[in-house]
This record gives sequence, C-alpha cells and structure tokens, in this order.
Amino acid sequence: MEKTKYVERDIPKISLANFEQRIDEITAQLVSAAENVGFFSITDHGISADDIETMFGTSESFFSLPDKVKATVPWNPQNVGWEKMSQIRPSTGAPDTKESYQLQFGENMEGLWMSDAHVPGFREKCLAFMHRVQKVSERLMVCFARGLGFPDDFFIKVHDTTRPNSQSVMRLLHYYATPETNDGTIHHRAGAHADWGFLTVLFQREGQGGLEICPGRDVVTKFALGDKWTKVDLKAGDIICNIGDLLMSWSDDRFKSTFHRVKAPCEPGDYYGERYSIAFFNQPCKDAIIQGPKKKYSEVTGEQFTANAMKTYFAALNAKRESETTVTSSTNSLPVSATSITAGA
Repeated sequence: MEKTKYVERDIPKISLANFEQRIDEITAQLVSAAENVGFFSITDHGISADDIETMFGTSESFFSLPDKVKATVPWNPQNVGWEKMSQIRPSTGAPDTKESYQLQFGENMEGLWMSDAHVPGFREKCLAFMHRVQKVSERLMVCFARGLGFPDDFFIKVHDTTRPNSQSVMRLLHYYATPETNDGTIHHRAGAHADWGFLTVLFQREGQGGLEICPGRDVVTKFALGDKWTKVDLKAGDIICNIGDLLMSWSDDRFKSTFHRVKAPCEPGDYYGERYSIAFFNQPCKDAIIQGPKKKYSEVTGEQFTANAMKTYFAALNAKRESETTVTSSTNSLPVSATSITAGA
C-alpha cells in the first residue's frame, strides 16, 4: 500500500504587474522557478477572479448535461471532445475518476462544439477565455525565451493559435465526488504524471483541493510514487503553471518538468465533493522545430514530439498492465482488462 510522504516546499508566487516595466525582474523569477521547482503561481495576470468563476460556471453547465447530450461531442484522436473515465495513467493503471471536454481554436473543433441550445453562448465564452489565457501564456513565453537566449517572440511564433496546425488545448475538467473514507488507502482522482507539452496554465476553484506536486529534480522513484509530495492550494484568481516535458527538452534540461497528481481525499479535512479545474496546455504548432540552444537533443517537430510522447505513454501503460497481469495470474485472479485510453496531458 502506498503511503504518502509530505514535505513543505516553497511554490514561487510571481506577480505580472507592470509587466513591461518589470520584465527583467519577472524573467529572473520565472527562470528561477523553472529551474528549481518547475511549478509556480502567477498573480496580477489580467484575468479577474470574476471572469475565471464565470468560465467555471460555463464548464459546470456543460458537465451538468446528461451523458447522452455530452456524447454528441465525443473525444477523437485530434485530442478534442468529451471523454468520461477513459484516461488511464501508467502510474496507476486505472482510469482517472473524472470527465473532461477538450477544446482547440481551429478546424479540429468542427462539429465538436456543444450547441448553444444546451449551453447558451458556450463556444463564444470558451473562445474568449482561451484567447485571454493565450495572451497570459505569451507573456510567460517572452520571459522563457529571454532566459534561454532566444529572441523575445521565439516561442510566441511557434504557438500561433491562428494556424490550422496549432496543438494548444483548453481542457475543462470535472472530478466526481468521493465517498468519505479514512482507511489509509491512497487513491487518485488523477494519477501521478508529468505533462508532455510546453507549459500548462491551470485554474482551480478555491477550497477544492487535491492537487499535489513532486518536483522533477526531487523524484527518485518512477512516477514519484513513494517520493515526497507537496499539497498545492490556490486563492481565487491565482493561476498555477507547470513546466512540461517539451519545454524541458527545449531548455536542454535546464528547466525541469514536474510530477503532479490529484489525490483522492482519504484523510480528515480533505475535500470530498465535486472538483472542477480548467487546464490550458500550450503546445507548439505541428511544424515547429524543437531544439535547445545547446543542441543537447536532436531536433524534432512539434508533431514528432507529441508522437514520441504518446509512444512513451503507451509503452509505460502496457508495462504497467503486464506487471499487474502477472500478479493477478499468480494469485489465480482475472487478468487486467483493456480500457479505453484518452491521449492528453
């Protein structure tokens, strides 16, 4: 049985106020956070707490619809659409106890926007919010480009969401309520993982806890299971960001991606109710050329990097299944059955 070890870590809080005047100071703070923690929160980013809560309300309206209605916008391999209990983490071998709706800016969404008849103004509200988050992301991209010695607009140009081969995704997430238990068993609403994209920008409602991190530089065991974790709580309006595997590669491993998870409540004081979050995954266009300034790794395109990440993901998942099948077979139990898999960060 896994037992969680906790440790207090300083998760940097970085203000983007007076960005143009403070850009050197902000760049230094972001680079330090990326090098040492891989996780940081940002404030004074220009998206109000009211605007964030309005987006959560829109998300909740979608998830409150009957499954048969949500199934009219099903997930597809372009990494868009609705899925339910279908994303399996190699760290757990079990589906995350959640549903999600993945949205993009361009043509991949054709026929996959929820109708206004079910959620009035859904597409308009989501796209407006996505563009606002993209603008915040671009400010962070300028700082990371400066920190790595690239031109200021280097990362912005390859994350151009107006292009048809854009890969950035906003993901609306709904974690199901959990029965109250206190048997000491650790379960996960979302199993431990590191995102494979460039940068993840995350919104969660204040008081709906469960997010935990284990910085990549502190990881000893596979998927950080058995390592020391830190609980992450946010104030309303704050945004939490984490470095993904792609930016780690683009920085020649100078910036470290970070393992994180959403642990299911199992202790007194934990939050057992429904949990909503919104994640924006910044991912470069498919034809972007990815290689760090020191050329530690061979150059690949954005499309190739995603394909390689998928290959690694499925290999790890198959290894997890094979190990569990061996265990269950040795105890005369039924082998692990196949479960549908959702690709995504």
